[in-house]
Amino acid sequence: MIDYYFDAEIEDLTAEAMAFSAALDLIADEISYLASQSVPVTVVRVFLDWDNEVMAEFSNGDIIGTGFLETKNVEPAPVLKKRKIKKPKKPKKSKHTGSGGGGSVPGGGGGPDPSWDNVVTLLHFDADFTDNAPVPLTWIADGGTPVVNGDAPVWGDGSLYLNGSSALVTVQATNFWNFLHRGIADWTIDAWISPQATAASRMLFDDGGLSTTHRGIALWITPTGEIILRVTRATGATVLEITSAVGTIVDGETYFLRVVNTVATGVEIWVDGVSVGSDTYTSPSSGNHQYAMRIGEYGAGNSYRWKGYIDDFRVTDGTARDGAEVPTEAFPDL
Repeated sequence: MIDYYFDAEIEDLTAEAMAFSAALDLIADEISYLASQSVPVTVVRVFLDWDNEVMAEFSNGDIIGTGFLETKNVEPAPVLKKRKIKKPKKPKKSKHTGSGGGGSVPGGGGGPDPSWDNVVTLLHFDADFTDNAPVPLTWIADGGTPVVNGDAPVWGDGSLYLNGSSALVTVQATNFWNFLHRGIADWTIDAWISPQATAASRMLFDDGGLSTTHRGIALWITPTGEIILRVTRATGATVLEITSAVGTIVDGETYFLRVVNTVATGVEIWVDGVSVGSDTYTSPSSGNHQYAMRIGEYGAGNSYRWKGYIDDFRVTDGTARDGAEVPTEAFPDL
């Protein structure tokens, strides 16, 4: 038997209302997943988080997982929006011999990447999860089965498809990604994305930046098409947060996303060469990030899972690439 508790702040969200909403289905899915991992759930607590979003906490004496029910502006019952799924466009294919994205450094537009030595991960997703960076990382499946297929590649022969129940996680030490949340060096994260419609927010990457009680960086897309980037310091405070306009991302469309940190000016998000928001670091932490880096889900696992396609995911440490540039070929392997 599972007991459900609803905090006073959302007393209007009664157990009866939840039973007739899709939110309960999300909770049930999470309980089933935890059970499949031999982790029983005895208590589910539903409460408001720091962004006025509804959060479900799963426990069996100890907290074993959390998940967010995307309701944003809380009403008497959590109504999960339905959206028409558009078939992703299929841009012209190319082999991986093209522009490095170049950025604010020379050499973009068909030649080698002048910042190649600074690339710490490069995932083309042509056939598998192979990392083509100079010193490759190991990426493995986390929950479900991530699929690399030829349904919607931007470049090459394939792209990563996540169906909302799987993700990728890298097996790296807990200090590997510190440069992202410390703000003391230039860096760039870029990828081609095509999210599909879902009632929940979709996490592109996270190593602990979603919760202000943790430390790290996170970027996700809301059901209403906002891009949110957050950096946290594990003291209940946000170091940096950027929220783009509603409708920045339309489900089913393909976009080139580039996030650039320049030490002198801060972090800026670019979509198809257009800036959609920026912010600067405020009192960043020097500690280690909370979790291993994940592509496609919240750092603690099991929530905010991505649904849609990702192609050519790249992270560069030490280079602030040009946000206004949209590569015309795949990221090079040299």
